[in-house]
Amino acid sequence: MINGFILEITNRSSEWENVTLFIEGGENPKVDIKVLHSDYTYNSLLLMAKSKGFIGSGLQSEHGFIEKVNIYAPTGINKIEFKSIWDAAEIYIDGVSSFIALEAPPLEKGIFQLMPVPPTRRDRPSPRSRKNLL
Repeated sequence: MINGFILEITNRSSEWENVTLFIEGGENPKVDIKVLHSDYTYNSLLLMAKSKGFIGSGLQSEHGFIEKVNIYAPTGINKIEFKSIWDAAEIYIDGVSSFIALEAPPLEKGIFQLMPVPPTRRDRPSPRSRKNLL
């Protein structure tokens, strides 16, 4: 399981654009996604999400760049509104039924992060074996 990621999201459109992260078919041609602090591409991370999954402890957005996020899971949709940091119990992404959707503001570029799980929480059971996921 991969622990967190940092993305630079650029909306080249003059309108708010929907961005669905880490699910096949979620690409938006008006929005560029670049992986920061890594040699991986976004497509590489999509494949990793499907094969290994991502786990995180919350969401962070540079200066309120992203304020509304939907976290999809088999148990439902968790709609989040936040200004820069949202600390969660645990977020799991599997690239199939568990993923993130957000809206990128017009003609803006900013950072969006799935915050890593702190080392003290990493030794808990895998979310794949738990029923109540975000």
